[in-house]
Amino acid sequence: MKSFLLGILMASYCGNAAQGGLIAELYPEHDNQAFGIEMAGLGDVNGDGLDDFLIMDERQEGPGYSGRAYVFFGGPGVGTEADLVIQEGDSGWLEEALAGPFDFNGDGFGDIALGAPYYDVDGMENAGMVFAYYGGPDLDNIADHVIPGPWTRYYFGRGLACAGRFDTEDEFDDLAATINTSYGWGPPPTVYVFRGGPEPGVDSCWGRTLGTHYDGFASHLEFAGDTNGDGAGDIVHGLPFAQGLFFDGTNLIPTNGVGAATTLHGGEFMWYAGYFYQPLDVGEAYLGYDIDGNFDFDADGFDDVIAAAPNIEESRLIRGNPDIWEGEGLSLIPGQDVAGLEDINGDGYDDLAIVDLFCAVWVFWGGPSPDLVPDVRFGTPIGEEWDQAQVERAGDVDGDGRCDLLVHYRKFLPNGDHADLVRVWGWTEGTSGVSPETDGMPDLAFMGCFPNPANPRSEISFKINRRDEVQVRIFDTRGRLVRTLLNSPVDSGTHRVSWDGADARGRPAPSGSYLVQILGMGRATTGKISLVR
Repeated sequence: MKSFLLGILMASYCGNAAQGGLIAELYPEHDNQAFGIEMAGLGDVNGDGLDDFLIMDERQEGPGYSGRAYVFFGGPGVGTEADLVIQEGDSGWLEEALAGPFDFNGDGFGDIALGAPYYDVDGMENAGMVFAYYGGPDLDNIADHVIPGPWTRYYFGRGLACAGRFDTEDEFDDLAATINTSYGWGPPPTVYVFRGGPEPGVDSCWGRTLGTHYDGFASHLEFAGDTNGDGAGDIVHGLPFAQGLFFDGTNLIPTNGVGAATTLHGGEFMWYAGYFYQPLDVGEAYLGYDIDGNFDFDADGFDDVIAAAPNIEESRLIRGNPDIWEGEGLSLIPGQDVAGLEDINGDGYDDLAIVDLFCAVWVFWGGPSPDLVPDVRFGTPIGEEWDQAQVERAGDVDGDGRCDLLVHYRKFLPNGDHADLVRVWGWTEGTSGVSPETDGMPDLAFMGCFPNPANPRSEISFKINRRDEVQVRIFDTRGRLVRTLLNSPVDSGTHRVSWDGADARGRPAPSGSYLVQILGMGRATTGKISLVR
């Protein structure tokens, strides 16, 4: 099993705050819609050589709340008006978009695929439908191919992903879609793959049922790239409400809502069960609430997967491996949403992004020996407050050779409505965007642990130069989260947080070395503590 290199994490670090990288701000047509709940980078769908992106609004008023997809073409200046608006039929809520690049019909242009899981098909209520729109200079909003759901209340198309060369019988991109029922209605969650080509059909070439009837709620499907290096496309399926087992130190205890992430391999391994990752060190994690893949974070030639576990305030990086039965899950900062990225900062390596619990986007630079410390933070202007945020890769929208980000923000209003905003961010190297230092004190500094080694209790000390939200967490040397000690606002000054040597469930942590991570003010700082019993 490959081990993560944590040498850089042992030293104190301050990350830069993104500055001057805002490309566009996009707003819904009407208040209290669902603008931005689904976003996707599309690749180049109009043939101009620049990457394009799409923003969904599933509740945009129309016949039967049919939803709309707003397509924005890339260029030096992205406008606030969509270049193409797609709206289908009088039922169904267009609500799922396939992340590109995706060439379903093999004509060399990127295509668009949208899912409408509540669509009625030939009298079958909520059977679901997938619509495909072939790209090129003449791209329009009329579907070129449709795949209907098989039966009433199957909600076909709620999960949608490019599958790459999943079946390896040709050179065309395949399409993966789910039937995704909830609360015991209909069949359990099932993933189907449909072959691409000049004349794609409506019959699947492969299918796999995952989980039980009750596991399907909020499941997620994404393209994983090639996680095992065999040249075939893989897909990853997240089941946040899947039942699992929690190891309490002695026994494995059945626990609801552990969640799971299953990598389904294409090619010669397509009929195998795939790699099933589920944390045993935590219960009720809801792992897979958001999930992404198709990026090689550690530059080892195998694509990786990132999965959010919001209920335990962390994310797991699941590293690719040539052995399809083996993998490694590494804990990263708290995350309500995640995205695997192409190269953001121009160093030639894929990166990843995580939205923290305060709606800031943290980006980690990838490379041959990446660490677990975030490198840059895309925050919000002082005075802005949001309740939710999501991040997706946009592709290279502005043509500068680097990947850009889509970030959706939502604020719940006192009257029960909500406000939505989507920002398109690009990376511009710059200095920290936080306020100036006070009296020579660093913005955020780890001051040490006393005593160190701990036996077992120790006080962790840090300084901060203004009031801000701060998180203090303990990791083991493999990058697994042991415990969150602080997750709240603190005032300017020196603070101490006590650790009693126990993990999140109150069990004594074993003797050894541990890592302290402190996040605040768009910065990260780290230190080391030893535990001796």
